[in-house]
Amino acid sequence: MNVTTSSNTPVSVTQTLSALRLTHARLLEDHGANLALLRQREADVGEAERRATDLAETVDTLESEINEVKKQVGRREQRVLLAEREAAFLQALVVRCFDSFLVNLTLRFLTTGELQRRKGRPGRQYNCRD
Repeated sequence: MNVTTSSNTPVSVTQTLSALRLTHARLLEDHGANLALLRQREADVGEAERRATDLAETVDTLESEINEVKKQVGRREQRVLLAEREAAFLQALVVRCFDSFLVNLTLRFLTTGELQRRKGRPGRQYNCRD
């Protein structure tokens, strides 16, 4: 192997070699910075994926709770509607019985025969079916 001295190497080759070494060093430095940036971004992506998974689980849980609350609200609305119908029925029944009672009472006591028969006897209990 021939060893050449620096005096035998042309200046242009030495300058080119020096420029190539500087370029190589700069490229290595850039590569290191890019590699570090890549590792940081990979860590950020991993963290974002974990957060996304956690958020998806939270969304599923909340949707499940919302559906349960909707079912409860529906059942309560049904109970309210049933109670309103029952109240309306009972109000109508009271009005009907009261009206029937008044009509029946008026008819009985307007006739003189009924008044005469009732004197001295306790009255019969009223039943709204009469």
